[in-house]
Amino acid sequence: MSENDTLNARCPLCGKDFNASTTDVEITCPHCGRTIRALQAIKYYESVTESVETAKEAHGEDYHKVRLLIDECYGLLKSGLYDEAEEKADEALGLTETDYRVYMAMVAVKTKNFTDLKDATHTEYLNKAISVADKEERADIKAQYKNYYEKRKFSDEEMEKYVEETRKDVKQRVEKSLKSSIPAYMATEKTLIWLLVFFPLFIAAGVALVILALAQETVWISVVGLALAIGGYVMLRVWLGSKEAVRAFNATLDLYDTLDAAEMTDEKAVPLYKSLAVLAEKFSDRAPVASMNDAFGDLINKIIDADCEEVNRFMLGNKFFKKMVVEDDEKEENR
Repeated sequence: MSENDTLNARCPLCGKDFNASTTDVEITCPHCGRTIRALQAIKYYESVTESVETAKEAHGEDYHKVRLLIDECYGLLKSGLYDEAEEKADEALGLTETDYRVYMAMVAVKTKNFTDLKDATHTEYLNKAISVADKEERADIKAQYKNYYEKRKFSDEEMEKYVEETRKDVKQRVEKSLKSSIPAYMATEKTLIWLLVFFPLFIAAGVALVILALAQETVWISVVGLALAIGGYVMLRVWLGSKEAVRAFNATLDLYDTLDAAEMTDEKAVPLYKSLAVLAEKFSDRAPVASMNDAFGDLINKIIDADCEEVNRFMLGNKFFKKMVVEDDEKEENR
């Protein structure tokens, strides 16, 4: 290999410099021994050395942390948690200024995961992403941004049609997901009846046997009594969790029906249905209600923004959602 076939490179994982072949796609860092893309290492060296005085770089543990933050950012975006997603992107930007993926994550944040077609604040991050990207990375940027770019060129009439179709599509997905979960939650409701009968009996029988064992000083009776009491307690915990899950699911079904009947523009309805889609997916996965708090909080914020009289009236009249609104307000006050 001639000297002309190599260029200065910097490993994005350990941050050390070396000479890399321009003809290889992947290379092994001679310092840390890990496999990296040659073009990325060369580009990384150039971007850092060109602006060494001002540009922040991430390598080693920071490099892995940036990747994790980006993944978390997109996960939060998928759940509609835009403020939390922006915090992750900001944290990643604090670690590096030479990774195009961080800037594209911020583009996704500013455009609400490429759904806010009127946003103008994302362009500075898009330009920064392009400026630090190599040829292959620019192709990835183009692939990510292309559909959004095309939609931004819609006329008012085309935009109206697009939002209308989006509402229908998301609404259908929510309806299908919720309907598919109904049998499982109906079965859970029936189980609640049996649990309500048996857990008090198990606890009462267990306590009685323990008392009897203490009086007679009989070990095996106390063991049986403890087992029954513990079994009753476990059933109680299952009953409480299942009851809350059924309440949350039924309240979400009622909210869907309320939205379906409410007079609301497509522009206001789409964010609500998208938030409902996130919840419907969690119900389909039988996720614990406690894990849905952020999704419910996002839905409540969307409902407040929509300011629909019918939906607001439902929220205040439904015990589950009224409790969620109060808890959400308390969280905001404590921040």
